[in-house]
Amino acid sequence: MFGLPIRPLIVVGAVAAAWYYTGGHLFDALERALDAGQCQVRIDADVLNVRSGPGTGWRVVGTYPRGATTTADPITWNGFRRLGEGRWSASRYLVPLPGARC
Repeated sequence: MFGLPIRPLIVVGAVAAAWYYTGGHLFDALERALDAGQCQVRIDADVLNVRSGPGTGWRVVGTYPRGATTTADPITWNGFRRLGEGRWSASRYLVPLPGARC
């Protein structure tokens, strides 16, 4: 009608609808699936605080004892590594396990 390609508009509309439906988290599950198990770390502190954000001013939401292992994201910010959504710990106390892709 106006010389606009219909198929690309439909695809863009479908992606926009899915983005809206998932609250803007459309690709989070895909990202987690692709990165799952690739970054494993060992805790190298007597007790490591897990915080709700990347800094010491954020609320403590959990702890890990020395020697515990967990998965982590390759994302670091302000000296903290993201362990998952709303979970951050000081990266200097997280030692990547052999073969880990962090």
